Amino acid sequence: MAGELIVSTINGAGFDGGNVVIDPEFTINQRGAASRTATTGYNFDRWYYDGTNLLQGIEGNNLRAGTYVISWEGSSTAAFSLNTAAAGSQGGQSYTSVTNGGTITIASVGSNNLWIRFTSDLPNLTKVKVSPGTEASGFVARPYGTELALCQRYFLLSPGILFRGGGLGSSNGQGFPVYSHFPVVMRAAPTVSVPTVEAVACTVSPTAKTHGVLFTATYTQASLGAFAWNYSSGNVTFSSEL
Repeated sequence: MAGELIVSTINGAGFDGGNVVIDPEFTINQRGAASRTATTGYNFDRWYYDGTNLLQGIEGNNLRAGTYVISWEGSSTAAFSLNTAAAGSQGGQSYTSVTNGGTITIASVGSNNLWIRFTSDLPNLTKVKVSPGTEASGFVARPYGTELALCQRYFLLSPGILFRGGGLGSSNGQGFPVYSHFPVVMRAAPTVSVPTVEAVACTVSPTAKTHGVLFTATYTQASLGAFAWNYSSGNVTFSSEL
C-alpha cells in the first residue's frame, strides 16, 4: 500500500505518542490544593494559575524542533508561546491561539520552554496532550507512580519528621551534616521551604542540590553535650518550577 497511513487508535486503544505534558489529567496534587484554581500560583502539580488561565511550561529539554499536535478534553480554549520567561511573567509574553487537534511548529528550541495556556471551563479541562506529529492520537494515561516522579522533578514535598538529627557536640560552631537523597533528580537546585525547626543546643540550615539536600546542624554550646533537631511541625518543600 503506497502513501502514509495515519491512525489514532487500534481496537479503541490510543497511543502514548510521547506526550510532553505532565499531570495531564490533574491527578497529582502534592500541595493538597483545594482546586486547580485555588490561588494564584502552582496548585495541582505542574499547572500554574495566573488568576484567569491555567498554564503549563514544558521544559525545553523535553522538546525538539519540529511539529507537535495538541489535544484536550473539555471546552477550554488554548494558546501557546515559546519563551524563556518564568510562570509568573507569562502575562507579558506573546501567545498564539491553537485549536483542539491543531499543530504547534517549533523551528528551534534553544533555551526556550513551550508554554501552553488554557482559558475558560478550567474545572473540566483534562487529558491534555502535546506530542510530536501532525495528527491527534488517542490519550493514554501513564502509571500514577510514573506521573508522580515526573512531577517531582519540579516540586517535591516531604513530611518534616523525615528530616532529623542529633548527637554529641564538644565545642561551639561544630557542624554536623545530614544528607538526604531526592527520589528523582530535580530540574535545578531547588528553593527549600522548611517549617519551624525544633532544635536543642544547635541551629540548622539546609542546602539543596539537584540530587538531594544537606542539613547542617551547628552546635551552640561551649562544652560537651547533646544536641537534637527535627521538623516535626510541618512539611519540607523543594521547588524548581519553571
